[in-house]
Amino acid sequence: MSKEKITTAMVGKKYRSGIQAFSRLLGDPTLRLNFVQEADPFFRRCALAVWKHGGPVTERHVAAYNAICSGDNVASSVLFFELCAAVEGAQDFAPPAFFYELVRSDRGSRRNHAGKFTELCSILLLLFAAVDDEVSQEEADYVDHCTQILVAAGGPGDSRTAKPSDTSAPQQGTQEGQTLQETQAEAQSEGDEAIVPPAESVEDLLAELDQLCGLDQVKKDVRSLINLVKVR
Repeated sequence: MSKEKITTAMVGKKYRSGIQAFSRLLGDPTLRLNFVQEADPFFRRCALAVWKHGGPVTERHVAAYNAICSGDNVASSVLFFELCAAVEGAQDFAPPAFFYELVRSDRGSRRNHAGKFTELCSILLLLFAAVDDEVSQEEADYVDHCTQILVAAGGPGDSRTAKPSDTSAPQQGTQEGQTLQETQAEAQSEGDEAIVPPAESVEDLLAELDQLCGLDQVKKDVRSLINLVKVR
């Protein structure tokens, strides 16, 4: 196997590729605009939470965090001590506001934008976990945890469901938590039962991503990067 390391440039490039690929799937201009505006802040919060479940923060994490921008939404750069504090105080995962717009848009149509976003989120969280060339089991479990929250929030149209986390990001916890509860209530009223699957390993997650449809090139590129790291 190649000894090449995942560089900040790779992280930034694959992140932007994923954001652009997903935005092209959105035919509704309003959905696309909301996604593009909210994606960077959301995925930056995701990166902080993933790294909280990994090893110590390094300068590579700082560079990767600053590279999480999709082009027009250029956020201010952070310093090492600022990122350490942000990782320490990172909140648990909660679906972003625009995810619920995708869920509502999918209802009554043959689209599966919410499912595609769940794919994208899983892919990018794995990419963030691999920044330090090592994906721990705790990081892999956390990525699976986040994926299950999105699957549950997607409603009865999804092929699997799971119990969501009780915690949420402070910027959006109340409103989105209520929406999540309403979505779950609808699913239960229609006879769906919540199933909590066992934690998946990194290889399980990668195999699952390979079976999903859409974002093929992004998944291929990210898997190539993941294969470069040493997995515990």
